[in-house]
Amino acid sequence: MTFAQAEGLHAHANAVALRLEKLDQLSANEPSTADLDRIEVTLALARPEFADFKGYSSARMESRDQRAGNCESRQERKGNHESKGKPQDALSSSVEANTPVYLNANESPYPAYQGDQNALNRYPEPQPQALAERLASLYQVNSDQLLMGRGSDELIDLLTRAFCRPKQDAVLIMPPTFGMYKVCAEIQGARVLEAPLCANSGFSIDFPAARGALSQGVKLVYVCTPNNPTGALADPAALLEFIRFARGRAVVVVDEAYQDFCDEPGFASKLSELSNLVILRTLSKGYALAGARMGVALAHPQLIALLRKLMAPYPVPKPVSQAVLEGLSNLDEKRAQIAQLKQQRAWLALQLGELPGLIVFPSNANFLVFTAPESRKLYQALVEQQIIVRDVSHYLNLPGGLRVSVGLPAENLRFLNALRALLGK
Repeated sequence: MTFAQAEGLHAHANAVALRLEKLDQLSANEPSTADLDRIEVTLALARPEFADFKGYSSARMESRDQRAGNCESRQERKGNHESKGKPQDALSSSVEANTPVYLNANESPYPAYQGDQNALNRYPEPQPQALAERLASLYQVNSDQLLMGRGSDELIDLLTRAFCRPKQDAVLIMPPTFGMYKVCAEIQGARVLEAPLCANSGFSIDFPAARGALSQGVKLVYVCTPNNPTGALADPAALLEFIRFARGRAVVVVDEAYQDFCDEPGFASKLSELSNLVILRTLSKGYALAGARMGVALAHPQLIALLRKLMAPYPVPKPVSQAVLEGLSNLDEKRAQIAQLKQQRAWLALQLGELPGLIVFPSNANFLVFTAPESRKLYQALVEQQIIVRDVSHYLNLPGGLRVSVGLPAENLRFLNALRALLGK
């Protein structure tokens, strides 16, 4: 303004004055930090067509609340029968009469097979309460902050469906990273933007690039930490700052699939202060339940409620629920197994680092990534010896990359001996 006035360009000076006035008005209307933390701000990022979406109401969902409401009155009636001293056969008849009779879901009334303890002829609870409470205790959250799905894959698909309109909204990924983020985005017709990890600094996150991408219609940001396939851990303080920066702009999905093998604490304790944070956890890795296909999303209860509306009615079969509860019955044993895997990871990394031509990357997960000359031939030669590793050489900035999961000590030794023989060591 000063230069314009000095040169007699009063119209230019006035234009700048008007722009500054407008900026002052915008600043005055900017939401406060408290406003940005409100869940309504985050829910406003979801696809508008889902604002009043009801979702499918299953038979179990419709009857659940009514059964809960009638539970107390049934107990009162039972008490009244007992106090009147009715004969045992009359009491049994009364109890049977007060037992729920399910005639609302077109199920078979017969058990699926002899000794069917899981009552597989009946549909399961949409979100089994006992399992939800067990997982909430495990992750130190409330049960209404938790959603169970068929592995993390289903939850990634749900998040993409909830927030990304086809050909309009975008997801931001940080390659090299888990491939399902991009696959789910492409299935939903969402755009995919990338902020590649910094290969020259231990595959750290390029936060300036990630911040810049948020202005391009990004609704979801996927951060895998520890990262798959590199094993690198995101800087917790920098990631927390980024999530706060993204408030009102995007939902940040922190995928902690490998958190159990990491010494740093996860982000579950931050859920209460960050409405735009979603955490993904899985029981496939540290808890040895990959075959159960149990993934968990942790988020604000209202965000969980939105995802539930978009989810298929019965995502947790009864045998899966029972298997997971049994699998979590002895956490001390699981923690001991995780500790052994971490020890084996350190030993295997040391042994691989001594082999010619190999570069081994530090890992906070239950796997190691290393690069090797002629990695494709090496991979194929291992397959021929029935040793299956993962070829990740096609990932960004991982030419010649192979990923090996940490197995039992005997499995790790067999892999290592085969590799030594192939490399002539």
